[in-house]
Amino acid sequence: MSSFFLRVITRLGERFDRRYSLSIVVGLATCLWFSVFANAAHDLWAACFVFGFLTLLVLVLFAGHYRTRQSIQLPLFVPVLLALAAFVVASNSSYDFMSSRFECWVWFFSFIGFYLLLNSARKPAELNFFFVLSSYVLVPLALLCIYLRVRNQTPEIHGTLINSVILSGFALYWVFFLWEGAGQGGFRTISFVAVLIILVLGRSWWVAISLAIGLMYYYEEVIKTANFKRRSALIFYSLLSLLACGAIFFFKLSLYHKYRYPDSNRLAWWLAAAKMTIQHPLTGVGLGAYGTAYPYFHVGRGLNSLYVHNFLLQLLSETGLLGMATFLWLALVIARRIQLFKTPTDRSSSTRRVFIATLITVCIYSLVQINMDYFLNKLMFLFVLAPLIKPDKADWTIQPSRWMVLGVLCMVLLIPSWIVPWIASTRFVEGTRHEENHDWSAARDSYLKATELDRSYGDAYAGLARTYGQAYRESGSAADLAEWRADLMEAFRWKKSAHFLAELEHPPQ
Repeated sequence: MSSFFLRVITRLGERFDRRYSLSIVVGLATCLWFSVFANAAHDLWAACFVFGFLTLLVLVLFAGHYRTRQSIQLPLFVPVLLALAAFVVASNSSYDFMSSRFECWVWFFSFIGFYLLLNSARKPAELNFFFVLSSYVLVPLALLCIYLRVRNQTPEIHGTLINSVILSGFALYWVFFLWEGAGQGGFRTISFVAVLIILVLGRSWWVAISLAIGLMYYYEEVIKTANFKRRSALIFYSLLSLLACGAIFFFKLSLYHKYRYPDSNRLAWWLAAAKMTIQHPLTGVGLGAYGTAYPYFHVGRGLNSLYVHNFLLQLLSETGLLGMATFLWLALVIARRIQLFKTPTDRSSSTRRVFIATLITVCIYSLVQINMDYFLNKLMFLFVLAPLIKPDKADWTIQPSRWMVLGVLCMVLLIPSWIVPWIASTRFVEGTRHEENHDWSAARDSYLKATELDRSYGDAYAGLARTYGQAYRESGSAADLAEWRADLMEAFRWKKSAHFLAELEHPPQ
């Protein structure tokens, strides 16, 4: 009997050794699918699901590489580690500690996904399989967008991705990859049609400009080799492109006036980011805390915003010079790393050209719109970067030894630090529901449980203060008023919301 079980275990182990890399690739594609249909994984519960799933995939990778005696490659490890450290340092003085902590975890697990793809899909065919499998999500997303257009005639079409800007930004990651393989027919062509539908329904003229710049790189060789006889055609198509951009711009302005969209806020948001940087030059206002800090740095008549609509300015205002310096160093190392294998052969490589054109397009788009501010698009950016980073002998590696066991232990020990805040958030939501029903006693119990689980939960402290404020209105007890003030000050300590400050200045009557 024992020999039978031994043979079964041996065969299962052999199957695991052959298929664990494929299971990780499929798992990463599953994360993208889930994120698309869960508000870009920007909600805390959805992000925690992705965190947990990526942690599971890390355990599978460590187990598989340990069994097959393969080392784990960690290119860019030092600059990535320093960038994450700078983000953590900036979070300690954040205007919104919870948002900063959440964004730190999002960046951490985005890089985890990057390293998982690097170590599980090392061959071009494996990378191609991952991107093809992931691109299939565009088909149901496009069908949903068409359904929303039929049911609702307003210009805002977002599918499941919060708004049309995030929808368009996600679609940009697939244009060149699917364009390269659209001629092969089959489902890949259907996916390319789906991405075109999404971009058209997204109605973003910044997408058109970003794509135009990306196409200039993609067809760089064609443009360079255009001889004198073709110059007139080149000028004609250039003028046609400019006219198309002008038409799109005019169309967007007409929509602004028709639906009264704000079309002059971006400068105000950028100036507010500059004011944040001037007043907090070293560590900024905290990663992800721009929206909370914005009322204190409001410029002109611009509307409130959670984001700067410029990724670099957002990073500078939220993490200061420290975060920006480490991030720019990471970007410089990546640029140099890509240049290392820029040979004539690679120059004509369609795969390399596709992914670099995609990165250029997405970077241009992120300078004028929100894009990488959401978990899904951070993941996609690093996944697109992964095929351009080839393993090098100088890279940091984890050899198949006790260090792998230590890595597994570290990932497991990290779980409570992101899952406990999610549990606390469920208590907070429970408290808000009780508060809406005017069940103040139950609401107080729920808010207390939330603060016991997460001592830095500013919104829960504010909810707790509201229950004591209501108690003071009913009883006039000085103890309730003191508790109201103490809880609200604790809320302001962790989340410097202008609303909390206004409440402190106007005690309950």
